[in-house]
Amino acid sequence: MEKEDARYQTLEQLHERRKQVVRLHNKVIKVMQIAFGKSELQELNTALAEISIQGERLPPAVQVFSDVEAPPKTWR
Repeated sequence: MEKEDARYQTLEQLHERRKQVVRLHNKVIKVMQIAFGKSELQELNTALAEISIQGERLPPAVQVFSDVEAPPKTWR
């Protein structure tokens, strides 16, 4: 959806935009309701653990300026 100035839209255009937002919101809600079972989470975590990270996080020239490393992520 592109940004448009609502002050210059007709009521029909505003109503159509509202319907688009409601449809998008409903899709997001459905995606958020996805739940993994215990075995599915174990399978996902096993697959993720097999992925090897290669290369640097940033090019060396950029890393010199950042000089900050994020702490390791701890999973629950």
